[in-house]
Amino acid sequence: MIYKATNLIMETFDLHNVKYRVNETEDASVVEAGFIIEAGPQATVHFISTSENNDVTIRIFGLIYQIPADRRGEILDACNTLNAKYRFIKFFLDTDSNVNVQADLPVRTDDECLGECCFELFARIMHMLRDDYHVLAEALYRVPCSEKKDSAEFLKALLNLKEKPLIVGNEDASSKG
Repeated sequence: MIYKATNLIMETFDLHNVKYRVNETEDASVVEAGFIIEAGPQATVHFISTSENNDVTIRIFGLIYQIPADRRGEILDACNTLNAKYRFIKFFLDTDSNVNVQADLPVRTDDECLGECCFELFARIMHMLRDDYHVLAEALYRVPCSEKKDSAEFLKALLNLKEKPLIVGNEDASSKG
């Protein structure tokens, strides 16, 4: 069944030329609209309606999948950084170690503004992720300080070899030609 809020979102997205698709289940109707994050994944925003009320649930599932255990602390810090910057949307790490994004519309959102509210949230989420996805990527791929120290020591050893090269083999054999 397609709920009223879903129809209102579809009408507004049509007016703004937002490409979307609609999925129906027994319990929900969902408008899905996606965009590509430069140097990142494709993000799909789900606008989920589960009743004739206007309480729309907005989610991005699996923005980043299966965060390794040794990077979870850094990812949680990145989520907290983004949560502090953006008050209307929340980033969190779920029990499957995936980064998800969420927002909600109030039940009492008027029919006249529900579609525009969803469009505005879609646009804000898109711009926010395009501007700040790097916060999550850096947390995931940043080299830990201990590895940086090892790299610095390796670089120092290479420079030392440049100044004092090791000679391998018999020097006398090369001079007898």
